[in-house]
Amino acid sequence: MRRQGIVVSLRFVTGLHVSFNIRDFFFEQKQLRGTLMGSAEGLAWGLEQVRKGKIRPLLSKLIPLGKANAHELLALSEVTGNLDLNPWE
Repeated sequence: MRRQGIVVSLRFVTGLHVSFNIRDFFFEQKQLRGTLMGSAEGLAWGLEQVRKGKIRPLLSKLIPLGKANAHELLALSEVTGNLDLNPWE
């Protein structure tokens, strides 16, 4: 993650406990934001921001929604970062 970057976490995808170097996090002025849930309208807004390029997530893999095999990739430990499904393909 770049200096002054923002980590946005939705729900508990990594579990209830995480570990990272808090000193580097603060010195590089990074931010952590998260939410447990939201509205369908909020999700639609967020997806629109990604589509417009206003929000650029860091991705390990981007898979077309119609060909989603995300569970297989996770089970095989083939994902090292975020795994996202692209609804526009």
